[in-house]
Amino acid sequence: MSDAESVWRRKTDDELAAAAQHLEDYTEDGRRVVRAELERRGLAAPPATARAEGGGEVSPVVRRYRDAYRVGAALVALGQVIKIVGAILGVVIVVFAMSLGRGPFSDSSVILSGVVVATVVGGLFWILGVALAAQGQILRATLDSAVSSSRFLTDAECAAAMGVPSLTAASEVH
Repeated sequence: MSDAESVWRRKTDDELAAAAQHLEDYTEDGRRVVRAELERRGLAAPPATARAEGGGEVSPVVRRYRDAYRVGAALVALGQVIKIVGAILGVVIVVFAMSLGRGPFSDSSVILSGVVVATVVGGLFWILGVALAAQGQILRATLDSAVSSSRFLTDAECAAAMGVPSLTAASEVH
């Protein structure tokens, strides 16, 4: 083990993370030692800003957050689809009940029963859709907090993970 490696092994995670944020200040050998120590500890080294903005390879941390944001977006979209399916199903049930009520079984109680069943079915689908969409929004909010407070991400990487333009991130006050 070289002297530089032993020095970095004695550093705290916070000191190592701070060094990783400013890898450009070190020599090539210093960058290699810092990256090796980050890898040994299982911490992610932040990639260059150009890579975080879509110019190439993205760090595993940014990729993980992007995947999690996709899950949140999928939950919100699935919740919306469930609400729409519930509304369509409710309308179909009402139309079916009205056609039965005007046919050979002409009875207003059939129409009323159909409206009640349609309301219950549509309401249950709507509640399920709202709950699922809310879970997606909660996931997104939790991710926003985690990304913005991560010491392993630069502002540009935070913006890349959140899917917002880096100019927006740069103009925000932290």
